[in-house]
Amino acid sequence: MNSSLKTLVYADIFSFPLTKKEWWRRQIAPSLPFVLWEKEITRLLEEGKVKEKGGYFFLPGKEKNVLRRRQEEKIFKKKQKLIKKAVFLLKKIPLVWLVGLTGRLAHGVAREDDDIDLLVITAPFSLWIARLWIYGLFFLWGRRWGLKIRRPFQKKAPNALCFNLFLDRKRLSLPAQNVFFAYEAAFFRPLLNRHNTYEVFLWENRRLKQFLPHAFKITNPRKENRLWPWRLLLPFNFFAYLLQRLYMLGKPKSKKVSFYQAFFHPHDKEKEVIGLFRKRTAD
Repeated sequence: MNSSLKTLVYADIFSFPLTKKEWWRRQIAPSLPFVLWEKEITRLLEEGKVKEKGGYFFLPGKEKNVLRRRQEEKIFKKKQKLIKKAVFLLKKIPLVWLVGLTGRLAHGVAREDDDIDLLVITAPFSLWIARLWIYGLFFLWGRRWGLKIRRPFQKKAPNALCFNLFLDRKRLSLPAQNVFFAYEAAFFRPLLNRHNTYEVFLWENRRLKQFLPHAFKITNPRKENRLWPWRLLLPFNFFAYLLQRLYMLGKPKSKKVSFYQAFFHPHDKEKEVIGLFRKRTAD
């Protein structure tokens, strides 16, 4: 299967038809030059391997996803009010250097029962202090603002905030090199960006460009101030880490947790998506 079809297959896993511009930007390697790629699109349409409606491209039999995407774009706009409120509160925490929208909402679509997946990057050596601060702040003020945080035992939590990924500025490199993490890195939507953190994140994960050659706009970020003063937080961060690891014992949520990175998912999305993608693209 060629890379253009693979790109549509990956998007179809999420029931997400693509515009021509989106299709090109999401092109999975190896990619053709743009002129040859356009000719390939024409061929795929003529052969019936790809369909098009209203400017959206999709696999045969998936025309209903066009209407679904338009409906989900309207639902996303409703959730934007909650997202803005959450970011307003997170700005109050100086240890939070970046907040990013992940999952379906990062692509501007949402279902009614979707929660709001967020990525948080903290100041160096302060991930677990910042996480405590976040949960404390939202416990005290979240209800007044109409905001709630998803709990570990909840299978469905419509409109709840799900802080499913924490990264310490000291270690921004994602743990695996595959198309799933390439999409996660390239297409999360930054909502708050302090100290050039978004640019540094892309630079630290530049190796993922090999999977999505058109998705990343990477520049070598300017040199930052020394990170050593933040080491003063290390003992406090370690204590906060121990407290939260003890709290996590027995919780059903899937997690990959270390001192500098914490991944929380109700299910292991990486294995699920990669497994399905490989199955559907096997020649």
